[in-house]
Amino acid sequence: MLLGHSDEQLAQPRVQTVVEPTLFKLPPGVTNTVVEADGLVFIDTKVLVAGALPKHSYDYYQIVVNTWAPAKVEWWSQTSGKKSLELAKGDLICQPAGDLHSCSWEIPWSHSSFLISQSAIDQLADKLGLPRGATTKVSHLACDPLISQLTQSLIAERESDPLSCQLYANSVLNLLMHRLLMRLSQSSGKLQSPPREESLSPILLEKVVEYIGARIGTSISLADLAKVANTSPFHFSRLFKNATGMSPHAFVLSRRTTIACQLLEEGVDSLSIIAMKSGFSSQSHMGRAFKKMLNVSPAAYRQQYRA
Repeated sequence: MLLGHSDEQLAQPRVQTVVEPTLFKLPPGVTNTVVEADGLVFIDTKVLVAGALPKHSYDYYQIVVNTWAPAKVEWWSQTSGKKSLELAKGDLICQPAGDLHSCSWEIPWSHSSFLISQSAIDQLADKLGLPRGATTKVSHLACDPLISQLTQSLIAERESDPLSCQLYANSVLNLLMHRLLMRLSQSSGKLQSPPREESLSPILLEKVVEYIGARIGTSISLADLAKVANTSPFHFSRLFKNATGMSPHAFVLSRRTTIACQLLEEGVDSLSIIAMKSGFSSQSHMGRAFKKMLNVSPAAYRQQYRA
């Protein structure tokens, strides 16, 4: 939201390029921290004073997550006009790619933004059989527990280690896009609650994600997760995938790989100990996960990090 193009730049042909923090001059009292991953840009923004941004646009589809207190924002876009948005903590503003827009706020508000390639979103929409039109207008969506969890996890990863944050951002991109499309497919541009039919409720999903995070270094069975959600293992797998876009196994594997990366960067434990602490069944199991998700072995990852 706080990076973009000036009116003069808008007249130039736009291409999908790496987002540079210097493209947009931030108003006083506004600070950005930018993390780039393959196909995703994550921006954590702190706003200390009231202010406004001039008209600008992105080459990316943008998801703005209100990460702090309730806020009132005046949002204008060329395609959707002016909207007065009352944002609760965790609420989302979805802004189409290439759409000229501006905003103003009366009280300080902190938020995070996900910038995603529009072509990647369109490809996933086609694969899921969902219409592309859902991403062509500004949408205000109610707090989504999964997207809020991803946002807070990325902030925590960024504060602890920028490299780890990049890897985590890579692992959650498809999950984020799937969840966004499922929400937008239920929305007509008005404030909507998360879809509940044939999916885990927001409360149950949050409980399951918290359970996984608290026990990531131990053995987690499908029956354990189904018990948290108060359903059978067969139905839980379907409900969880409908809610997140990932199977329970893939979701847990992604988190374990991220934890293993952090331990490898610390460089103290052996690979077998790291596999055990991360919840992998063996060192070879961890190696297969790294090859699949990061295309590198744990040993090579540690060597690259030390270099």
